[in-house]
Amino acid sequence: LLPIFQIDYIFASQKFQVMNYQIVKQKLSDHYPVWSDLRLKP
Repeated sequence: LLPIFQIDYIFASQKFQVMNYQIVKQKLSDHYPVWSDLRLKP
């Protein structure tokens, strides 16, 4: 199946700042790994 819909998400509280994110384009399963760097806000 070709991916038609984005179904993988990272949810974080507003207490965090998203510093970076990426979708790792390696076919390891039927989903791509999703990676994120978060920083706890002061």
